[in-house]
This record gives sequence, structure tokens and C-alpha cells, in this order.
Amino acid sequence: VKVNGQTFDGVMPPHGHLAELDDSTLAGLMTFLRRSWGNKADPVAAEEAAAIRAASAGRSAPWTAQELEEVPFDRGFSRFVGKYAVSFITMTVSEERDGLHLSVPMYGGGLLEPLGGTTFAGSAGGETVKVEFVVEEDGTVNKMLMHRDGELIPVERKD
Repeated sequence: VKVNGQTFDGVMPPHGHLAELDDSTLAGLMTFLRRSWGNKADPVAAEEAAAIRAASAGRSAPWTAQELEEVPFDRGFSRFVGKYAVSFITMTVSEERDGLHLSVPMYGGGLLEPLGGTTFAGSAGGETVKVEFVVEEDGTVNKMLMHRDGELIPVERKD
């Protein structure tokens, strides 16, 4: 692709400097992109767009894949992180670089694959389970429901 005589192969031409792309328009575009990929987070505010624009104002080269992988981002999983207990077993939900993880004593742990906004699937110790976090009206999560072998097990937050 050639823009103003400059060739861009495999990268998007810079456009942050365009007057037509003000912070409000950029925030709307970012919200559209976010939602087209299924992210149900709040809309991006014009102030957030302005902060991102200011933080990268001195940048003159395209971002590399490695640089982008190192940029922290909020997946909205923090409300699920914590310890949950059923009977004598305490399970730990943690957020790692690759996503949400579930660790269960005597079973092991691993990555939880997102199935929906609050529902995940995972395997530990040869068993596959579905985990559904119950979100209260105020946005907090105080329990999860574990679907295992046709059984529904309520698991309460411990911390």
C-alpha cells in the first residue's frame, strides 16, 4: 500500500496525527473494534484515547509483535481472581499472562478457556470442568458454579 509516496507493506499507515481523527472519534473506533471481537467492556472514553495518543506521541516506527505482547491489558478477569472453597478443598483462580488459571489441590491446574463473559472450561487431573462465575448486581463475584460430570457444585469465595 502506498500513502503519500511512502510504501507500507503489512502494516497500517500512521493516522494518529490526522485532525479528522480527534479523541472522540478515535474512542468510538476503538470501542467498535473492541466490540466486534466480542469484548463487552465499557466503551472507550475520549480521555482514554487522549492518554494513549499522548503516551505514544514520540513513536515514529510501527509496533513490533514482541512489543505488543509486552503491553499489559485488562481482560476484565480481576473480579474472578481469588480463593474459592467447597468442603475441604480450596481452589485458586489467578490471572497469568496467557489468561485465567484454576488450580485445585490433588488435581492440578491449568488455563481456563473462555466460553462466554463469565463462563470458562478447563482440565485438571484428566477431568474437564465448566466454571461459571456468579456476578452480583454490584459487579462483585462471591461464588462460582462448577459443572462436573453432570453435577452442579456451588463454590463460595473464601478470601
